[in-house]
Amino acid sequence: MPIENEMLIRIASTIITIAIIILLRNISLKMIKNRDFHHKEAKMRAMVYTRKFFMLLVILTVAFIWLSHIKDFALSITALAVAIVLATKELILCVTGGMIRNYSQSYRIGDRIHIGDYRGDVVNIDLLSTTLLEIGPGVSSHQYTGRSINIPNGIFLSHPLINETFTEKYILHVFSVPISSCAKWQEAEKVLLEAANETVQDYIEEARKHMEKLSSRTAFEAPNVDPRVTIIMADKDTLNLLVRVPVPSRRKGKIEQAIVRLFLEKYDKFGYNPMIPENS
Repeated sequence: MPIENEMLIRIASTIITIAIIILLRNISLKMIKNRDFHHKEAKMRAMVYTRKFFMLLVILTVAFIWLSHIKDFALSITALAVAIVLATKELILCVTGGMIRNYSQSYRIGDRIHIGDYRGDVVNIDLLSTTLLEIGPGVSSHQYTGRSINIPNGIFLSHPLINETFTEKYILHVFSVPISSCAKWQEAEKVLLEAANETVQDYIEEARKHMEKLSSRTAFEAPNVDPRVTIIMADKDTLNLLVRVPVPSRRKGKIEQAIVRLFLEKYDKFGYNPMIPENS
């Protein structure tokens, strides 16, 4: 059958079908209006349901008549949608990542974050990207490199995010001091803990109150802010003294350096180097 004739038949069938359905709808509504109901609301509900039924019947009937054409149209739309997604994949990922970040509030301007190979202070956030002032080099440094990093927000969908300033004004900072496994590690532990306590004594009570206040606000258990030293066997020749201290969130590097320098100064007074074996 020629395409023109087929289209004319479908159009005529659609018009006739809709006309018949409308006629049946009007007859049904008239019957409902003339019927006695115990409650006015029941009559209104019956009329509403009747209108909805015949509207659905029109949609289903028209869809059945034009089914083959609808399939072709749907395939075309699907192919177009796939092409658009492939062409704008990175843009979609960036927008999605930005929306998820905005919903979760995982970081804000001023926070120090670490994601993938990027680490720095957040200075700008928009729908597509996040700008950092780079901190580095590496994770053990706390100095600005003078460079900015523009990160596409799509990276947040595939990499875990570390917010180093989650506890805001004060944070707990951990770093290690290596010593020889043959050195007087008990003495080194004692001196390092003394150096840590002396360095943080000016603000430790304020840090403790901050953590308690944050705990009551966020319902997580307030951590102990007292300095502590943990011993880890790195290898047969080296012990790592792992130091954990409270620090102002913007002074991690300065406090760490102050503790290490004070630790070494105390040992210099005794003419002893903790990295040299005891019997050397």
